[in-house]
Amino acid sequence: EDNSKFISCGGDKQFFQWDVTTSQVIRKFVGHERKLNAVAFGPKEDTVLSASSDKTVRIWDLRAKGRGSIQTLSEATDSVLCLKVAGDEIVAAGADGCLRRYDVRKGQMIVDSLLQPIGSLNYSGDRACMLVSTLDSNVRLLECDSGNVLATYTGHVNKRFKVEATFDATDSVVISGSEDNRVCMWNLVDGKLIAELKEHSGPVMCAKLKGESLVTAAGDGSINVWTTVQAPATREESFLAATASANSGLPSNFGGRGNEKKPIRPMAKRSSGITAVMAAARSNENANTNNNAAQTSREATNRDRSRSPGGRCEDKDANEEHQQQQPKRKDRGKKGRKKNNEPTLVQ
Repeated sequence: EDNSKFISCGGDKQFFQWDVTTSQVIRKFVGHERKLNAVAFGPKEDTVLSASSDKTVRIWDLRAKGRGSIQTLSEATDSVLCLKVAGDEIVAAGADGCLRRYDVRKGQMIVDSLLQPIGSLNYSGDRACMLVSTLDSNVRLLECDSGNVLATYTGHVNKRFKVEATFDATDSVVISGSEDNRVCMWNLVDGKLIAELKEHSGPVMCAKLKGESLVTAAGDGSINVWTTVQAPATREESFLAATASANSGLPSNFGGRGNEKKPIRPMAKRSSGITAVMAAARSNENANTNNNAAQTSREATNRDRSRSPGGRCEDKDANEEHQQQQPKRKDRGKKGRKKNNEPTLVQ
């Protein structure tokens, strides 16, 4: 909570807990049989979880003196590549294409199969949805309760590396790195690509939001910090980039080259959850479809009436032609008409 410690992992089958102030290793954790792919603190930061290519997720107690893990989750059938912890829920996914959600309190596991290797997981602000990046160049918006895919975002490249996707601060924009050195942004509801940021010279594999700032890291060894500013004339939001190397601190000219960037269309802040927004969008789409169908039906009815012998044509010329085709009837007036069942008087 006080950012005084952090954990790191790598390809040496172990991970470390570090002290930020002294830059010293506090503790080393050993137990995995293959390289580690992800680590995460538990909800109270008294536990640590680790995901490995040995197909397991292990839970470690930071208060215990022993070096071994206290629990092992071994349901995966291939390498576990990503890991998230939210409250009493643990979410793990990997190369087998399955997203596994463990409810620690209830002792239950729910599995959603996406049939593609999963490289990234991120919760929405209300934890009702999750962004899932797969190695088929797709980012999917998944509803947690039902497991339904609400939307799919495409346009980036992700076939080889773990590329992270995340939400913006208002959960209205989806942000993802790309293997072609771009940072891509989509509208959450309609899935349209609204912006591309091009500053890195290597695959962008990490994207993290902190407040109003977006931090991206790439395979070229650089870290870019993008901050949101508001233009006084247009009131449009844009992300301004300032590049800093991995070994240096934040640049003093934070967002100094922003005038070179293309503005991003402003996104309205949402007052409800993502599922409600997506449901409203689907409802509007269905209403438009119904209106179009009703209009088509009315036009077809009018055409049918114009073709029928006794119908009335909307076109003036067609009406005149229709009247000419009708047989002419003699107008005998009231005096020439005969009423039924009345005798004819002869004078």
